[in-house]
Amino acid sequence: MPRTGYLRGAIGGDGHGRGTGIVFFGWWAGESSRGTAKTPPLQSGNAAMAMIGMDDTEQRGRHSIRLPGYDYGRAGTYFLTICTQGRLHLFGEVREGVMLCSAAGYMVQEAFYGLEEHFPTVHPIHMAAMPDHVHALIQLSGVYTPSGQRPTLGEIVGWYKQRTHLLYGHEARAGGWPCYQGHLWQRDFYERRVETAAALVTYAQYMVENPQRWSETHDE
Repeated sequence: MPRTGYLRGAIGGDGHGRGTGIVFFGWWAGESSRGTAKTPPLQSGNAAMAMIGMDDTEQRGRHSIRLPGYDYGRAGTYFLTICTQGRLHLFGEVREGVMLCSAAGYMVQEAFYGLEEHFPTVHPIHMAAMPDHVHALIQLSGVYTPSGQRPTLGEIVGWYKQRTHLLYGHEARAGGWPCYQGHLWQRDFYERRVETAAALVTYAQYMVENPQRWSETHDE
């Protein structure tokens, strides 16, 4: 029978924030695989944005839509976008198509990769911080823990947002990071279910190319 299993991804880079390759390990929908995922033709910037369904400008005025009756605790892989409150630029800056993370930018990424410590059935694949938002690929195993827990996507994102809000606030009160009013993150988040391995590569390529698109649409 087809199975959905553990999938771990890695985004290659040249040491300066430029992605140079995408490698995935594990198996997907029952098909064993290991190696470098080939980038299909639809992975041009415009095609990737079309597949995702919105670009970073569109996200400013849209609301997340959770599917009514959908079980967000079941096994699945998701592409997420989480934006700062007021779209404040708190996580760094983009220069010449390269995202230069601030200390806060590194913090929100490290907190994402630490999700497994709190949610052992959740596998963070990759996160990329932008000045005022983050993109992430995450996989839920859908299995219950020995204590009978099976976290939903909303619970996981909620915990992550609260954790990073507290960590950021601590540094801001110490005078090291810029302050903000209210909450670090917007109330909601955007999600797209990743249905195939090819789609996963497309979303990952979108994340790799995002700083360059930012440079083309924002004044530096």
